[in-house]
Parts: sequence; C-alpha cells; structure tokens
Amino acid sequence: MPLLKSDPTDPKLWHLYGIIAARQQHTDLAINSLNKASSLSPNNGIFLFNLANAYRQAKLLDQSIATYEQALQFSQDKRPVSINYGIALKENGLYDKALTVFHTILNNHANDVQAYNNMGNVFTEMGQYTPAMAYYEKALQLNPDDEEAHRNKALLLLIQGNLKQGFEEYEWRFVKNGVPLKRNLKPPLWDGSDLSGCHIFVWGEQGLGDEICFASVFPELIQKAKEVSIECAPRLQPIFKRSFPETTVVPFKKDPANEPSHFSTADFHCPSGSLMRYLRTSFDQFHKQTGYLKADPAKVRAIKARYHTNDNKIKVGISWTSAIDYDHPAKLKLWRPILSCPNVQFYNLQYGDCLAEIEQVEKDFNITIINDPDIDPLKNIDDQAAQIQSMDIIISIGGTTAQLAGALGKTVWVILPLSSDWHWFSKRDDSPWYPGMRFFRQPVLKDWESVIGNVSNALKQWIQQ
Repeated sequence: MPLLKSDPTDPKLWHLYGIIAARQQHTDLAINSLNKASSLSPNNGIFLFNLANAYRQAKLLDQSIATYEQALQFSQDKRPVSINYGIALKENGLYDKALTVFHTILNNHANDVQAYNNMGNVFTEMGQYTPAMAYYEKALQLNPDDEEAHRNKALLLLIQGNLKQGFEEYEWRFVKNGVPLKRNLKPPLWDGSDLSGCHIFVWGEQGLGDEICFASVFPELIQKAKEVSIECAPRLQPIFKRSFPETTVVPFKKDPANEPSHFSTADFHCPSGSLMRYLRTSFDQFHKQTGYLKADPAKVRAIKARYHTNDNKIKVGISWTSAIDYDHPAKLKLWRPILSCPNVQFYNLQYGDCLAEIEQVEKDFNITIINDPDIDPLKNIDDQAAQIQSMDIIISIGGTTAQLAGALGKTVWVILPLSSDWHWFSKRDDSPWYPGMRFFRQPVLKDWESVIGNVSNALKQWIQQ
C-alpha cells in the first residue's frame, strides 16, 4: 500500500496489489484493485485476464465470463485466457459454449493436454462419461505423466463404480508438478499386506467429508490390526475418539516440523483415502454398518430438551448450498415445495452465514426455520453431530453434512446433480457407504424443479408412515 500512495495513478502497482490480494484469498480487495488497474489502462489484456480470474475466484461467474470476453479482445496470447474462459463457462453451466471454446483451442493447438482435460471435465459434468473418458485418455496419450488427467480419470472411474482401477488411479492425488507429495514419516507406507500383530498409523486427508467417509473402514481396520492410531482434522477428534475408543486419535497439526514422531514405532502408515485401495475394491466389500460415528449422548439430550416444544412435529434438518460445488439448488427459495410440507419443523444445518436468506424465505413462505445460535459446525462439528442425531430426517445436498448424517446412521436424503461427486457414484439411489441414505438425482441437466418435487412428495409419504 505505501507504493500505491507514492503513485496512485500507476496501473501496474494496482495490478500487482490485486494479484497479491488474490493469492491471499482477499477477493474483494483483489477485484477492487484490479478494477482500478483496468480503469487506468482499459485495453490491457493481462489486467483484464487477472480481473476475470478474481471474479471467478469470488464465484461471480457472470462478471468473470464478461471480463474474459473483454480480455480476449486485447490479449496477444489468447490460449490461457481461453482456457479459463472455458472453465468459467463450465462452472456456470454453459456447457455447449465451453465445449466450443475448448474445441477452438484444440483446432489451434492440437496437442493441448489441458484443453483435452477440460473437454473431459465438461462431458463429465454433462453425464456423458464415454466421451469424457476418451478425452482423458487422449491427454494421457500425449503426456502419460499428466497428474491432472490421471486424477480426472480416477474420479470418473469411481463415479462409474470401477473401484479397483479407480482407487489405483486415485493415488495420483499425491503428485504435484511431477513430484510425489510425501510426508516425513518413518514407518513404511502400507501396501495391503497382513496387519496381524501390527500397528498402523492412519492420517486423514482432504476435506472433512472425505475423512468422515473414509472412516467407514476404521471398524474393519481395527479388527485386522493389533493397534490403530488415527490423525484427523481437529474438529473431528472428539467424535472419532468417542466412536473408535480402541484407537489413539490425535489432531492434525499444520507445522511440517512437528510430524507425529510418537507414532514412529508404527509398522505402517497410510493416508485414509488409500485404505480404499485395499479394502473397497468392489461393492461386495461394503458392510451394512449403521452409525459408525457416535454423537455425544449428553449433547443430544441437551439439544432435544431445547427442541422439545416441537415434539409434535417431524424434525427435518436441511442443508442446501456449498462453497465448493456449483451445480446444486443453491437458493433456499427453490425448496418451497419441500418447505411447504405440513406438520414439519425445519432446522438449519447449513454452514456459514445464511440468516438473511432464511429470514427472506420465512417471510415469503410464512414458515419458520429454526437456526440454533449455539451450534456452529465451522467451529465445532461435535455439536452439529448431536444436532443431526436429534433430527428425525436430514435433507441435504451432497457435502459434509450429508456425510456426517450418513455416518451417524440417520435417515438422510441427498439431492444430487445429474453427474455428482464420486462419493455418490452414478445410476443408483442408495449409498454403499451409508445404509440410511437415499439419493434424489437430476433426470436431466438444470432440472431441479422435478428433483425438489420428488423430495417433497417423498417427504409427505414418509410423514404418513
């Protein structure tokens, strides 16, 4: 900022400041700074390109797309702009336009691996898996070591239920820029060998939903090994300790110099997702276990006592949007057919600040959605687990809330797009991970109305049972 004060009319300084802000995830500041740079130098393709990237980072996709189109007019090297433009179109559900953009890139750059990958991603989201796989294979033909193509192929294999090959390819998630990402751990990586008499150290990875899902194999692992130690996200430590009392559970620490040396005597270590490579190679290996995670009984009793005034109604917990996925019924107002069901009290299970949206829906639909101010899953997921356990049924998009509800053994209905996250696979309305889970999938792209209607009808029938 001192540099800007020295010359506030220098567009390069505003551009630099915006780039730094974007890298630090300060998206509003990045957008303001890059807008200032572009206003001072209107025909600068690089400034417009990075402004479009900042809009996309903030999920302002309409502004992002419009700005990429401006950037293309003034950019000498149009390829990187076109790549990001196509990705923004895909994220905004404009699949045909995205395909046209990537086709144009391939017409000019026939061996563009990134364009082939993105073509595959568009077809995957469209639910057209055969051409999607063909594009991933073409990318790998051009570059057999392209980690993005391997990861995309892995996820598509898993979506289609090809677990053995999919989880083999899934190991490419630990390769970045051609370099394997390794933790400084003394025990060797588990290779699926016999664990009798052995101590295995399992460390969590990726997001909370992934850790919860992968924990479904912990009961089986406990039976196979003499000792199991688990490292997980700090928010999951209380519920993991309660649910797996035979194990040692410690929270993950970000300091790489503070690796868990107290587990250096373990016989093996294994990232939790890699357990699937050996324990879930077919759907026959999934066990019908109900509720492998356990909510705190005292917290459940306390929450039920707080909610007792609604004991004459069906308690339905709802979660309707995600900061990660673009293709979901993100606006609560779209849920009107569900929210209009009689003899139901809805409870907010949504992450983040959504009170304004709830208040508007309550006003428009003349309903009440209870928001418990004592529960914040961003700070304490153990509290949310107790809240979920207090519900009669959960209705959610596919995310951490759905994973947690399923792991607690609750009845949970998951609203999914035509092509969903790999955890939910495809062409099935049940979950092999969670016996109490039921899927409601889009029949065609962009059709949320029929999905919401189906959930509403099913809820009315469920209430009458």
